[in-house]
Amino acid sequence: MLKKYLFLLLIIVSYTSYGEDNNSLYQLEKFKYEIEKEQYKGEYVITGRLNDIVGEGTVNLNPEFFVISFGLKTEESSVAFGNDKDSKIKASEENAKTIKEFKDYLISIGVKPENIATTRYTTNTASKSMVSQTASVNHEIKVKFDISTDIGGVLKKIEPTDIKYIGDIVYGVSEKTKKEAKLKAYEIAMEDAVNQAKILTKTGNSQLGDLRNIYENKGASVNRVENRIANLNLKSRNAESSAKNETPIPISITQDFKISVTLVCSFDMIKKIK
Repeated sequence: MLKKYLFLLLIIVSYTSYGEDNNSLYQLEKFKYEIEKEQYKGEYVITGRLNDIVGEGTVNLNPEFFVISFGLKTEESSVAFGNDKDSKIKASEENAKTIKEFKDYLISIGVKPENIATTRYTTNTASKSMVSQTASVNHEIKVKFDISTDIGGVLKKIEPTDIKYIGDIVYGVSEKTKKEAKLKAYEIAMEDAVNQAKILTKTGNSQLGDLRNIYENKGASVNRVENRIANLNLKSRNAESSAKNETPIPISITQDFKISVTLVCSFDMIKKIK
């Protein structure tokens, strides 16, 4: 039956391309009728089309993780042209020791080692005066936390150290979750389009037939999942603005994480004849 259906379509295309006289148009309508007869088993006739029915589907998501960057600057002074090499080594060692202790702590509270990454590491020597200079080491890491992590405890842990948190907290979800949400959004959008089409066909005393055409309007679709920044009172700290009596503010999630899909569909309108 499928082969016959495709064969009839091929003939229609041929007549559309090479014949426009009355006989050709008659044959074209005849073949269309044959196709509809095969499609609806002769029980229904197509009475019209519903074009550009827009279905929308939205899935709200809860963040699964958040990312924070931390930075540590370690400085060591030395007499100019004297022990600058030793001061660099000492600064590097002290910096590495503090960062390692922090990483060990993060792993102990459940952060996976692969979710701790160095994003910047620099060393520098600057003269402070005619007789002294300072060697400094800057080390920045990015940490991906599970959403259930007690961030207040993490900030309390670094309070006695020179480690600072940098920038904003960024939320996210896994690729698997995004794909599953997208499929669900498709289902909701398709159901929305079908429900609209059913109502419209009832007004014309017809029934809803087969889906003729469908495409996603990606310009109207929304993907608000990645790089959502937390609206928190957690600001970047530095030596000048940091106060010892500050109490870390816990995270409160108020993000509008969602995936929305917009589908544009066309359907047959049919009427029962048997």
